[in-house]
Order: sequence, then structure tokens, then C-alpha cells
Amino acid sequence: MAYAATTGCSSTASGTLLTDEWFSDSPRGEVTDVWEKSPNSGGYYRVNAGYAANGAVSQLKASLANGTALLPTISYSLDPEGRPNAASDSAQNLLVSGVTYNPAGQPGTVTFGSGDTDTYQCDPNAYRLVNSWTNVGGDAAAAIVGGPDVERERQPATAHPGRQMPGSNLQLRA
Repeated sequence: MAYAATTGCSSTASGTLLTDEWFSDSPRGEVTDVWEKSPNSGGYYRVNAGYAANGAVSQLKASLANGTALLPTISYSLDPEGRPNAASDSAQNLLVSGVTYNPAGQPGTVTFGSGDTDTYQCDPNAYRLVNSWTNVGGDAAAAIVGGPDVERERQPATAHPGRQMPGSNLQLRA
């Protein structure tokens, strides 16, 4: 069932339309199109999403109302379990070259087309995030260790490199 809805905002009693938005969805309820016009947009623009059979996003496009692309189209590849594992754009740029997942289906390592990585370590029992780090150009950046109170305590990596100490919530790795 497709539908379109419009919403507007008025800044004065005269009813001047500031923003106009339209949405449409697929028969499965996925948002497929978002149209918007605002005072600074110069007209309507559209963001369109395509979906794989399992409901995962397979493609994103952004264009003007006349069809002129605003950005390269992004396409997503899925692994055999239907999870995103790569992304590229219509300008032939490889954005994400691979994603590994833990047994709970959470991302373990995301490898970007540049070779940089983001790595996430979860508690093997509760699957809560306990550590994450970024590797840019072969250099490991900061790692966050701990729960929701990460800001409470910080510990430099030089004090205890490569491991979390009891009571610490943030550890930097060199």
C-alpha cells in the first residue's frame, strides 16, 4: 500500500509554506521516497531507497526533482545471511570492502575501501560493547572501553597497554 502525505510549517498567520515533505512506502511498509522542498533548497529534492528481499537497504539515491543526481548512488552488498558487508557508489568508489560479524550478528570489524578499519569488541556473554578502536592508515587510534559511564574515568594506554584495568572506563591504545 503506497501513500503520500504532505506536511508544512507556517511562520506567519498568512500560511506561508516553509517546508513541504512527501513520503511514499513499499507494500511492505519500507520508506521508498522522501521529497522535500525548503526555502534554501531551490526546489524539490528526492531521496530514494531500494530494498533487498529481506528488507535490508540495497541502494540510496539523492536527486533533484528533474532527476539530476545530487550525490553518487550508494549500493550495498549483503552477505549470505542478508547483512550489509560492502558498499560502493556510482562513481566506482569502494566505500566499505568488508564487514565481519560476531555470533550475535553485531559488527566485529568494518573495513573501508581505503583499508582503514573500525573494530568493535563485545563481551562474549552479554554481547555489550566493551571496546572499540579505529585504525587509520595503519595507526591505531583511541579505543573506548567500558559501559554507559565512559566519561567517568580515563586511563592512558601507557599505564597498562592493551588491557582494561578494573574500574577503568576508557583506555587509549597507541
